[in-house]
Amino acid sequence: MTTGDPKHLTDDNKRKFILLEDHQKLTIKELAALLNVSPRCVQRWAQQGKIPVLRLSRRCSRFDLKSVERALSRYEKKEVSLGS
Repeated sequence: MTTGDPKHLTDDNKRKFILLEDHQKLTIKELAALLNVSPRCVQRWAQQGKIPVLRLSRRCSRFDLKSVERALSRYEKKEVSLGS
């Protein structure tokens, strides 16, 4: 069973994440639901090389959630304080 507290998941989806096994591969729709983004957004990220994707065929892709989380952590927003 997986452990940890993924930063990109909503509270509702964190429970689903904990139930996923390490070796399970997700579809575009499943990954989008867990990350609370659209399936098209997941497709764009994969096409741009922002997230790793396992292409089974031209129309079939799978994603490893742990690998995607690591990749997305590079793009995490950082707060900038505006000094007055």
